[in-house]
Amino acid sequence: MKRPIPTATPMMVVLSAEARELLKALARERHISTDHVLEHEIRRAADELGLRATTAPGGRSSRSA
Repeated sequence: MKRPIPTATPMMVVLSAEARELLKALARERHISTDHVLEHEIRRAADELGLRATTAPGGRSSRSA
């Protein structure tokens, strides 16, 4: 059974209408949430740039090269 795909998330609010539609289409195609699509694409782009996420004590995240 497919998980329901949310129609809007806090991150989607800052996207253009066209970007929101593309994001929702990717989520439908991959059968994952829009949040997971965003997370995957951000991680992929960071990998291409050689960036990595580091987590500081207390769970705060920062980016480093």
